[in-house]
Amino acid sequence: MFHLKNARFSVRSVLRTFVITLAAILAATGARAADEDYKGEVTGIASLQHFPSGGEGFVGGDIDFSLGRRNSLFSETTYAPLGPSDKLLNFLGGLRIGLPVRSARIVPYVSAFGGMSRYTIENVSQNWATFGAGFGARCLLSRHWGVRPEFRWQRYQEPIRAVNSYGLTMGVFYRFGN
Repeated sequence: MFHLKNARFSVRSVLRTFVITLAAILAATGARAADEDYKGEVTGIASLQHFPSGGEGFVGGDIDFSLGRRNSLFSETTYAPLGPSDKLLNFLGGLRIGLPVRSARIVPYVSAFGGMSRYTIENVSQNWATFGAGFGARCLLSRHWGVRPEFRWQRYQEPIRAVNSYGLTMGVFYRFGN
């Protein structure tokens, strides 16, 4: 369902999609956001990552723990089915640093993360170190619900070589504690 082995897309088309999506969210959201600090967020994620061999779709989730109004620590798990018995699991943790803006409902941020990826092909698994960075925006649609588009670069450190990927991640989150 998410396997896009022959998909081809450029960095420019991914960035264009990101900007259009973010602009549509900014234009459509009229909800008033809470000014109080929140305790955290739970997010469902869908992602399209580009690898040298083509595109892959990921699904997963993350939990954010607030470090104040704009910043958070997060733990994320994503899964990509790569074929009948092949798969890639990412287990990541990181930091999102919100950029200062006047709006409480739209907060742009940068992220840095690291962790482990488990790649399984024909029932043989390998663990790889993984790290990366991204930028995006938390866009509150109501007091508790919002969306979070993010553009990411991610590096998979295989034993023999390293593989870079980049792509667009879209999350729908529920904010709790405010």
